[in-house]
Amino acid sequence: MDNDSYIPKFDNENQVSAEINIKTRPDVARYVIQTENRYSILGGIVAILLIILGIILIFLGVNGAIDFDLQIEKITAKLVNCSPGFGCVLLGVLVLILLKPKIKISG
Repeated sequence: MDNDSYIPKFDNENQVSAEINIKTRPDVARYVIQTENRYSILGGIVAILLIILGIILIFLGVNGAIDFDLQIEKITAKLVNCSPGFGCVLLGVLVLILLKPKIKISG
């Protein structure tokens, strides 16, 4: 048997954090899945806290001006003079989207 088939492959080109083959040892596969799940849960908690903070700032009427200039691959977004509350909510949603589990299981 090929020893490379037991090692999870990390693929940054396809936005997959790990690819687990059917030949991957169960303890290694379990560790990879649990680690990815922990990071996802931690990111979700941070994102929810940012969203709650943003909502609180909006209801308190905190004024200010934040400029966002965001470029992700082919997507470009620009917000000018947005409130800090809206900025926190937007950042929380972005963290929530980007930190979802990305494990590919191939057979």
